Amino acid sequence: MLWTLLAAVVLLYPIGISAGGMSPKAFVSFCTPAQAVAFASRSSLAALPAMIESGERAELPPIVARFIL
Repeated sequence: MLWTLLAAVVLLYPIGISAGGMSPKAFVSFCTPAQAVAFASRSSLAALPAMIESGERAELPPIVARFIL
């Protein structure tokens, strides 16, 4: 499980940061709550409310955030 987390940080964070057009600090602050819930519960479905809340904090339109997630 640790290798998966490490791979996500090393490989996927740079892609998300460059595609999202935001600073690394902002990207991490939006991802951390959902990742903490998903890691603790081992369920992406349990992390869905945290992901939606992070999307809304990132000022995505609510309909877009909820549809994509």
